[in-house]
Amino acid sequence: MFEAFYQQLIINKKVTLPGLGTLTLSRTPAQLNFAQKTFTAPEWVISFVKGNAIVDQKIYALVAQMQGIDEEEAIKRVDKYVFDIKREFSVYKKLELPKIGLLTENNEGAYELKNENRLYQYFPDIAAERVVRENGDKSIFEDAGSTFTDAATHTNETLDDASPNKHEWWIDAIILTILAIAAIAYYYFQNGSFR
Repeated sequence: MFEAFYQQLIINKKVTLPGLGTLTLSRTPAQLNFAQKTFTAPEWVISFVKGNAIVDQKIYALVAQMQGIDEEEAIKRVDKYVFDIKREFSVYKKLELPKIGLLTENNEGAYELKNENRLYQYFPDIAAERVVRENGDKSIFEDAGSTFTDAATHTNETLDDASPNKHEWWIDAIILTILAIAAIAYYYFQNGSFR
């Protein structure tokens, strides 16, 4: 059943857990850690805000579609599920949210969500060290075969060498047109019509 709430969160970037609060999906941008000379990958973070929110009506249609039932039965199932998770949370003061993390309540009554899946598990930090060279005319493209200035001066020569007959493209176009007309004429004479 929580799969429907999870899909709602992914699609709308927000979902309500009635009687508990609201889960919100937000993206933190990539960050540069200057001291360690690394870039951290962008990350999707799920946050939780405590509140006595009501059920979003879209969840009923989603549950009905996912489970192949009518909307009245979906309303009953969602309400029962919501009642069960509120009861479990009030007893154990924690709630496991699949694919999201663990929602806990501390002694002061504050809620805390510990996210389960983080992007850094899949995308580790990458090195971001700037290469400083003694001779300023060299570039970072040196390993590719030539310096940036060499590549800029030889670009026009390279393009001219790559297309020796650049002014004779129209000959190919005429030949293709003649072949197309011949194919159409052959088809017409074989069948007697274009149908």
